[in-house]
Amino acid sequence: MLYTGVSYPCCQCIGLAKSKDLFNWKRIGDGPVITPGEWGIWRSDGGADCRDPSMLKVGDTYYCYYTAVRKVEGADPPHEFCVGISSSKDLINWKDEGFARLETSLKTPPESPFAVEKDGKFYLFYTSYKFGTVVAVSDHPAKGWKDLPKDKLVTMAGISASEVLKDGDDWYISLISHAQNALHFFEIRKLIWHDDGKITAEVID
Repeated sequence: MLYTGVSYPCCQCIGLAKSKDLFNWKRIGDGPVITPGEWGIWRSDGGADCRDPSMLKVGDTYYCYYTAVRKVEGADPPHEFCVGISSSKDLINWKDEGFARLETSLKTPPESPFAVEKDGKFYLFYTSYKFGTVVAVSDHPAKGWKDLPKDKLVTMAGISASEVLKDGDDWYISLISHAQNALHFFEIRKLIWHDDGKITAEVID
């Protein structure tokens, strides 16, 4: 299990734990297994973004996707939000694979990134502060990520923290909905892949 660890004053990093029964967990190592590469803005003694990890296995390689911030010299402000990417063969030793620059979320964090593979392509679902759950696509798990076109970008509006599950031939997507009374609700809907490239979610009867 990859998880977000936070130390004072709000330095985020990604740690690793293992379990034999999914109830009792033991931390591996005495520090983080993933932090951003030289492209990232990260420091162990201050506020730093490195959170919301998820994993995708492609062949014999695991890929981790997480929320991060990268340096942009000469810009105002001199940074952009992005999705960091790392890879590993053994889940313990991780290699920095750089970042995905997503046009929809350069000024706000692309949170809860979650990648899946379908029909030879890779789809990255993530939370956009402006739109809700949106999707980027690539032919490779670690590079070439681009947001879907505007008419196909949004899978679900106004919700967050989605994860995707395939069960047989059926696909499902989880979400956190936000009620006007400030309560949050966990839901699961059926994920529909349309022939025109649009991806939508339907309430399960």
